Amino acid sequence: MTAAALMALAALPANILGLNAGRIVQADSGLTVASDVYERGVRLVQEGDWEEALELWDEALGGTGVSPDPRIGLAFVEVAADEKAEAWYEPATRAVMWGFTTTEPERFRETLEEEVERIIPLMEEDEAASWRTLKDSAGVNLANELAGFWIEKDPTPTTRVNERLMEHWQRILYARENFQYYEDPPYRTDDRGIIYVKFGEPDRRKFGFLGAGETELKNRIPGDAGAREAVRRYDSNPQYEVWVYEELNPAEFTRFLFGNEDGRGRFKLLDGVWDFIPQEARSRASARYTPGGVPVAHYLELFYYQDLSTLGGRFGRRFAELDQLWNLYTKRRNPSANGNPAPLETTLEAYSYRYQIQDRHDPPNPPLMPVISAYEGDQREEIVTQTIRTLEDNQPRLVITAVSASRMGLRDRRGLRRQRLETAPFAMRHTLIVRDSLHREVGRLTDRVSSDRGDVSTFLLRHVDRNMHLTVVGETLKEQESGEVRPSQGPPYPGQAHVEPAEPLNPDPERLEVSDLATGVRIPDNLDEVGFLFPLLPTPQIWRQDPLLVYLEVYHLARDAMGVGRFRADFRIVPLNREGEADTSRGPVTLGVELETQEPVFARSFFINLRDQEPGGYRVEVEVTDLLTGETRYRQAPLEIMG
Repeated sequence: MTAAALMALAALPANILGLNAGRIVQADSGLTVASDVYERGVRLVQEGDWEEALELWDEALGGTGVSPDPRIGLAFVEVAADEKAEAWYEPATRAVMWGFTTTEPERFRETLEEEVERIIPLMEEDEAASWRTLKDSAGVNLANELAGFWIEKDPTPTTRVNERLMEHWQRILYARENFQYYEDPPYRTDDRGIIYVKFGEPDRRKFGFLGAGETELKNRIPGDAGAREAVRRYDSNPQYEVWVYEELNPAEFTRFLFGNEDGRGRFKLLDGVWDFIPQEARSRASARYTPGGVPVAHYLELFYYQDLSTLGGRFGRRFAELDQLWNLYTKRRNPSANGNPAPLETTLEAYSYRYQIQDRHDPPNPPLMPVISAYEGDQREEIVTQTIRTLEDNQPRLVITAVSASRMGLRDRRGLRRQRLETAPFAMRHTLIVRDSLHREVGRLTDRVSSDRGDVSTFLLRHVDRNMHLTVVGETLKEQESGEVRPSQGPPYPGQAHVEPAEPLNPDPERLEVSDLATGVRIPDNLDEVGFLFPLLPTPQIWRQDPLLVYLEVYHLARDAMGVGRFRADFRIVPLNREGEADTSRGPVTLGVELETQEPVFARSFFINLRDQEPGGYRVEVEVTDLLTGETRYRQAPLEIMG
């Protein structure tokens, strides 16, 4: 690069390097420009050599001397998506995940915080609040958290392309190109961009300008041209756009209203029609110019609802209410009217206030899902997993069981009771992907499962004392015409579960230890029990007519003079409320047993009858007490009872 080019690059703004189409690319002014692979790639993109830039960054992923840099990963995926270069989607996915393995997250804090802001709109409010707290917390490795987020969004974890990540960036770039009345975070678009990135293309759109038409003005204000002209002066004819989605709420379509705030202001997402009306039209002074002696705002509200009424929903219902109200006072529509040309101001204020309160605090048919995506929600197969910490030969182990239910009926999918339906030539494959504390893959195990084993896999891992992330994937395999067996091309996409195991069990023989709880139901007679490490079919969901099976192992019991260990196990099945807390209005199911053993490890399943319990969420608890030492251990597991 020439000296002049270096000087030109150094003179660019420190925070935005200004790729075409408004690409987000962050610069770090503390870096040496000449040696910075990221900025060299940015310059290539600006010069139109985007493929050369991707090649440069791709080489950096596996090269030496270039530490993981989230700026490279995010710029890579942005350029690949913007150019619709599908051949680069695999390296783009790899680049993003590579960038998030940075060991210098504070150096790239600004870049990572901006990425957090880009994913927050994809979340339910509780999850979004947690991410805002993470973003503002010192010492949190945002890069690691972001890696986990996108790993769990990947619809095909066993492949090298994260389709959901690519879809997300394709939507961002489309929004930047098409929704540019102004540029605001997180996507540098107007408010329509946020809705588009969340939900994609609406099923219907309507746009135009609101206003008092001449015909309606004459109907509502007959014989008074001066008053009609006064209303026109207050009417700013605001621009509007309504997006209608059919899938966000089963009760009725969901509608998003955009337009000029206060009639002339910024074009944004609005709560309701009242937000269009200029402040001066709401003033009491404007009533001097109307024959009905009410503020012009109430006339405009009626006319604006009429313009939107063809969209139905709240707009149609409210216009019908207002039209009926006004018709009582309009002589042209109602010859027997009492002569007052408008409803009472107090009546109109009551209607407006009711509409505003509903729009702001209880909007009709709100979205019941955070996103619409080809790769989320019901697009995934079902898989049930349990991760149990145990000790084997006094060494910590992880037992991961996976049960696929992709071809069962509803009862089977949720309760896992009946034999799976055969639909040859399909088969199932389970894959366990193991990642380290930086979410770098360190290994994977694959198991081809069969109906004879209930589509169950059991993976046994040595449990090391360090953070790890486990992904369990259940794929439907389909035999191709060539005879080759490949994963079915979704949807539905593979079932998956993600686990970050707690710390390993303590192998100290002087300390009481208890395994995690495995919950499930009896293994059906038609299934081969060889594939089951524990004597139950694992599931956190049972039908209440089925006895619950709870399996646990107890280690390191103290021994009496006869070599016998004694302990007490107190079980509680605790009902939960909708917030996931213990429901104190209903008592728990309890079971207490005293047991003894001469074996080094006590292992047993316990049957608990829940036939009389209401359907809903529960928590299985057990407290194990060594009767010789008084030492205790507590374990719990989630449970759902279905009716």
